[in-house]
Amino acid sequence: MRFDRKLAAAATALVERLRPAPTTVDEDDIRLMPGETRVALVTLFGVPRADVPDILTATAATLARFDRVVYLTDDPDFSELRRRGATFEYLPALSEITTRGAGLPWARYLAERRTILVAKWRPVQEISYGLSFDDLIAAVAAAAAETPGAAEF
Repeated sequence: MRFDRKLAAAATALVERLRPAPTTVDEDDIRLMPGETRVALVTLFGVPRADVPDILTATAATLARFDRVVYLTDDPDFSELRRRGATFEYLPALSEITTRGAGLPWARYLAERRTILVAKWRPVQEISYGLSFDDLIAAVAAAAAETPGAAEF
């Protein structure tokens, strides 16, 4: 009987010692796993499709220190991004917004979308090829100001 108690106590102590320490996650943290993930956002707004493979190659080498690189593209043909297994988000192109989106609040939409993407990915660095996100929003707002009868795109 005494041996059983000692064995049970030793087994309990071993289990407690091998059990991983509990992790704490802030209740407001939307991530599922604790810890900082270093993310870089790379904008490809207005970049010609033929230049995308070279940019992907260059960023893969220069941004290797990041845990994840997220590409923001306005090209509906994202086959190259998929082929390389890249993480990406699609936004409408400036040409689509200005030709088909007259009278819609596109500048506000893009600003809100940027806020959402930054909250989602929490980037520590943003790199722009072509237009930056701010330049895209400014271009949409400028196009809305030049269009008669459209309060904003």
